[in-house]
Amino acid sequence: MEVIKRVDIIKKLDAWRDARESTLSLHMWADKMHMSSELIFEDMEGENSVSQEVLAELSMLDMNLLIQGDIPIFKAFLNSSVGQFEESYVKFVSDLQNIDHEQRKRKLKNTEPYVKYCVD
Repeated sequence: MEVIKRVDIIKKLDAWRDARESTLSLHMWADKMHMSSELIFEDMEGENSVSQEVLAELSMLDMNLLIQGDIPIFKAFLNSSVGQFEESYVKFVSDLQNIDHEQRKRKLKNTEPYVKYCVD
């Protein structure tokens, strides 16, 4: 069993931001981690985990047209206080919903791994 900590995900996001990790590499890592039954999330609060939710979103970053500019949304959620999952999750979801996906489709239509999700 592997323990996933918020700081581990923050390090991956920082590597992506600094171009030390490609978008495709981050996506594949998040997808692998999210699908693994061998993970323990250090920040579990009952049935909820900030780390688990972030991995779920990152595993779909191509479909949801997530880019490096969205890293502050993820880091704010990852840096939320333990015990504040519900309030922090509402803000996280709201911030993600405020992304202009139509504009992203136009911007990313020729960029992998987003291409197949930028078709109208």
